[in-house]
Amino acid sequence: MNTVRIWDLPTRLFHWALAACVVALVITAKVGGDAMNWHIRLGYAVFVLLLFRLMWGLVGGRWSRFASFVPTPGRLMRYLRGQAPAHETAGHSALGALSVFALLVVLAAQVGTGLFADDEIAFTGPLVGWVSGSVVSAATRYHKSIGQGLLIGLVVLHLVAIAVYWWRGKNLVRPMIAGDKQMPATERVAPSADGAGQRLLALVLLALATTCVYVLIQSAESPVAVSHPEDSAQPVARTWYSRDTNNVECIETVSPGELARTIQDSGQLPKMSDLPNGSVKVEVERNGTYYSWTFYPSFALCKSTLPRAQKIDEKYN
Repeated sequence: MNTVRIWDLPTRLFHWALAACVVALVITAKVGGDAMNWHIRLGYAVFVLLLFRLMWGLVGGRWSRFASFVPTPGRLMRYLRGQAPAHETAGHSALGALSVFALLVVLAAQVGTGLFADDEIAFTGPLVGWVSGSVVSAATRYHKSIGQGLLIGLVVLHLVAIAVYWWRGKNLVRPMIAGDKQMPATERVAPSADGAGQRLLALVLLALATTCVYVLIQSAESPVAVSHPEDSAQPVARTWYSRDTNNVECIETVSPGELARTIQDSGQLPKMSDLPNGSVKVEVERNGTYYSWTFYPSFALCKSTLPRAQKIDEKYN
């Protein structure tokens, strides 16, 4: 048996970082509340990791490149028949490749829908202002139910596969930690490049992925604001953007004066909370109607009215 470097260090770090983020994302989603602040940060981290893996799959180590483990019908049949040569099982096997691609696609869908999701309680995706209410609603439903279920199912399947291989005497975890595999001496398997140059390239790609995500999020959190006389006592009836799960436009800019009057008339102390996208949410209830304002970094105030059962279009002019 020969010891061969299969998994380069960047791939191993990616694998364990992604695993930790996915576990933490599921936990924070289930806990909710203030944990959602961490949920969105972890979502950004997964976004960066996925962009990095996409690039690394093109220029990374030999067995980390997508071309080395594309599950073609021929590879699948040879693997299922037990006839796959060493170079087709050194990295990901044909079935393992299907699992890898499925996880990457489902994670990408979760990150993508999370950017447009809004549970109207503790989580607002940074890109909700870019799309219509129907898109936000669809993204939220997928992210909270279908996507989450698919992700958890694939993770469980992945763990079951690891356990089955371990029971059959094949340890899949050790190579993903140490990077090396024992390969038959009779079959020549080329190692993955894992030197200083490769690792430096990985750092550059990680920095590029981080920059891309940062620029996207920053541009989303700085939308074009409505011109607004902030000291005016009269509301400004201009819609800043509209997003509503029931397809009813009920968001408009509002003056600080009306905000103060509504809170005063409610006779309650308002609930204030910081949102992950840098805005501040102010909530209060008056006469059976739940009022929610969001103070954005652009210094525009947005007002929406949400009765207990469904939203209504209620204008204040």
